[in-house]
Amino acid sequence: MQEIRFDSSDFRAAPARGHFVRDISSYTRVSSETAVYADETLVALFCKSQSIPAHPLSSAVTANQRRGWAAGIVESKPGDLLYKYDKSYVPLPKGSNVKAKRNKDGTLSPYNEGNKVYSGHFGYCEAGKNHRANVRAGKPKFSCAGHRPYAWVRKNPEKWEACNPYFEAINAVMKQRMPVEWQQQRNLADTCPVTMGGSVWTTGAVNRNFQTASHLDGDCEGSFSSLTTQGDFLGGEFLLPQMKLAFSVQPSDVLFCRTNMLWHCNAPILSGTRVSVVCYLRGKLVGRNIGLY
Repeated sequence: MQEIRFDSSDFRAAPARGHFVRDISSYTRVSSETAVYADETLVALFCKSQSIPAHPLSSAVTANQRRGWAAGIVESKPGDLLYKYDKSYVPLPKGSNVKAKRNKDGTLSPYNEGNKVYSGHFGYCEAGKNHRANVRAGKPKFSCAGHRPYAWVRKNPEKWEACNPYFEAINAVMKQRMPVEWQQQRNLADTCPVTMGGSVWTTGAVNRNFQTASHLDGDCEGSFSSLTTQGDFLGGEFLLPQMKLAFSVQPSDVLFCRTNMLWHCNAPILSGTRVSVVCYLRGKLVGRNIGLY
């Protein structure tokens, strides 16, 4: 396994949040097993040719306009509006990635929307304000201990159950290949009310031909996310712009990365269909079992 080491003081400037990287000719392509260190700390591990079971997560993909900065800055025109929570609307500021959503009847919705991408969530998140309102209204209660499953999980219990071998397989890879970091994440995950298939992750996203823009993830500090892919495709490399690294993550590969501290994005998908699955430890669920929240 090769090692790539950086001093964080030598990091390059990342692209501005919400901006795309379209030219990776200056990037170092990583296509073999590689460990990446920053200030002597492991921040990414690329594992090739692992036994990754098939899974039905691609059916969770939907047309989605709420993927935030990862979907890029919204292409807008003068007069577009941005929703504010005091129920007023203001012109969309330059460089924003959300604007007011219009209902079918033309009225403004209380929700913002971003660029449309094909993406879906799975796993668990915290029980939010709207969910509690549903419970008060007598609608079905799907949560316990302050968490709830995403809609796809609730609506597809058999498919969700079939995902367990996938979660357990990538969990086993992390445990074997980076045992110290896995144990640290296991300790964090054990404070959560629920995890996916007994793994060290609570939540995930599945994307189809979605070139993400430069962003940071909001997962738990100190944790690693996992990335795998499906399909037959060219392009779509996972990029770490501060290090000018481009990981060619092919089906059967697993990339573990500190995406909460390293700016990241994807190169353009040149052809074919690329389905990527990201699993992460949701920060707002950590500590829910031990009274930290």
